[in-house]
Amino acid sequence: MQIRFININKETVKYLEFENNDEYIKFYSQVLIALADSTNSQVAIYQRDGDNQIFPALFLKNCYVIASEAKSDVDVNEIDAEWN
Repeated sequence: MQIRFININKETVKYLEFENNDEYIKFYSQVLIALADSTNSQVAIYQRDGDNQIFPALFLKNCYVIASEAKSDVDVNEIDAEWN
């Protein structure tokens, strides 16, 4: 499983991979909480191999957040067309 963060120019800003479903669900739940936070104080934390990466709510709100099984599963242009 993987999650991509794509900016308004349709460029992948960050690509994260998950070894198991539990890691994926934990991180994705944090993303949803941060997106719903009206104070923009929540973060999602990606932990892998002793390295933590923090994704603040404002960063998440300024990206497409795409979760999929494989890197090529999602066409950003299709998402953009659906949202416009």
